[in-house]
Amino acid sequence: MGNIHINTFTRYKMQISLESWKCPEIKLPAGFEMAPWSTNLIHKHSEAIYKSFKDSIDAQFFITFTQQSRCEDFMRYLANRSGFLPSATWLLREKSGCAAARLFRLPSCYKLAGTIQGLITPEFIGAIQNVGILPEYRGRGLSKLLLYYCLWGYQQAGVKTVQLEVTQINEVAINLYQKIGFHVTEVIEKMPSL
Repeated sequence: MGNIHINTFTRYKMQISLESWKCPEIKLPAGFEMAPWSTNLIHKHSEAIYKSFKDSIDAQFFITFTQQSRCEDFMRYLANRSGFLPSATWLLREKSGCAAARLFRLPSCYKLAGTIQGLITPEFIGAIQNVGILPEYRGRGLSKLLLYYCLWGYQQAGVKTVQLEVTQINEVAINLYQKIGFHVTEVIEKMPSL
């Protein structure tokens, strides 16, 4: 009988204190908007999660990211949790000005650009979920804007400490979180989710 090897992967738990954090002035690029949480946007959030993570390193460890239907199930699960925080949950989108919308004078069409979700633990600590930017929108500083909106939402709810987890080899994300003020509080070995 052969040996079974289950590979683990390393995640960092990172944390920021909001007690003295001041949200910088936020200026979205022209044509972009942050849509606040609405149950009508569950499908859009799950689509943004899927498109942001399906080809990422995290999709190798979290099966949720491999199918849009799983992302939608996960988004419904988050939204129905008692600690779900709508004010820390945002959808970033770009107005695309569809020709059909202009022709029929309908509201503008939108292209998904990113998503972020917020939970509060029973200890009243914020727990950021899925900072996701679609590949075609990366490198423009949009993740930082999502984080600012999310952290502002936590502050409005009176949350003093916010955490997130990030895969150790995701250096771009780790650098961003550190620039905002997060620091590593724990190194965690995890098994891939099945």
